[in-house]
Amino acid sequence: MNACPDTNLYRSKLLISRFDLSCQLAFCGVLWFYQQMSEMTAEEFFRVYEKANRESDVELVSKLYADTFLFAGPQGVQAVKKEDFMKVLPRRKEFMKAAGLLSSQVESVEASKLDSKYTLARTVWKMRVRANDGGEVFTRTAATYVLSAARESYEIVFQVDHQDLGKTLEAVRGAVTKVIPDAQDQ
Repeated sequence: MNACPDTNLYRSKLLISRFDLSCQLAFCGVLWFYQQMSEMTAEEFFRVYEKANRESDVELVSKLYADTFLFAGPQGVQAVKKEDFMKVLPRRKEFMKAAGLLSSQVESVEASKLDSKYTLARTVWKMRVRANDGGEVFTRTAATYVLSAARESYEIVFQVDHQDLGKTLEAVRGAVTKVIPDAQDQ
């Protein structure tokens, strides 16, 4: 993807001094660099998603989901409107905190392009949980997403949680400062 016009076109149609041509070529290099920087990878997308969730940035989280998306988990699948999801996000954060979730971070992202618009992203999240004995426990959860190319980034159109997060947190909280096996293996 080259943002630079053909330099031969410049030479043939315009009388440009060598100095001007080299300046224009340098500028094209800068344009190309910024154009490449604006294209976010799936891993970068999930770093932004992680940060937005950690900081309870509802406005940013809303930009990361499609206007309507599918959410699936052990209980089934449902279509969710972004406006409804944004209303429950603040309460969801408080619920997770009360359930013992201290933090979560993306541990890995495996992305594969499905076509020019959609990307499948398999993620593993490392979660730090407050155990009932007051200690801290770490566990991993897995989720798969279908991302849709939107502007210079992505938006989530389908999210599959591979475990019931509430049950996982409950099981982990009862543990005595040990690591619970990966939730996707349960």
